[in-house]
Amino acid sequence: MLVTAHRRENWQNLAVICNAVNALAERHPNLTFVFATHPNPAVLSQVKQHLASRDNIEISEPMGYLELQQTLANAALVLTDSGGIQEEAPTYQVPVVVLRETTERPEACDIGIAILAGANDTNRILDAAEELLARQSSFFTNPFGDGTAAEAIAHDIKELLNELP
Repeated sequence: MLVTAHRRENWQNLAVICNAVNALAERHPNLTFVFATHPNPAVLSQVKQHLASRDNIEISEPMGYLELQQTLANAALVLTDSGGIQEEAPTYQVPVVVLRETTERPEACDIGIAILAGANDTNRILDAAEELLARQSSFFTNPFGDGTAAEAIAHDIKELLNELP
């Protein structure tokens, strides 16, 4: 399970997020939990302070893009406040617990592959995570596209250019 929390509005909620991760790690000892930390040292120190020392919890340094994508692709679930990860996770068929009260990407929530859980209530986060883990293998559509947009655009441009006098 991948966890990221970098938005400034969630810095005061890191203890709640970490409590949820601790509880999930205890409930699911077969899963490895990777908390990809933010470069801000204040965030890293809070995460280290609040996450339990468990064999199945790893606190990583900030990840580069490719490392983050590899970790995301191998995840059973992601807990995140990142808008980009909300868009990328469906590509890898990874459900998302959104650690925000609102999202600019409601499409994933609308079809049930993401749940808005907020970041200030451990039980809401746990409930959302358990719900998605329980049903993750029974669905998957990517509401953000099928990865063929560039081909479609190139085709349309070619057709347009061929029609010019």
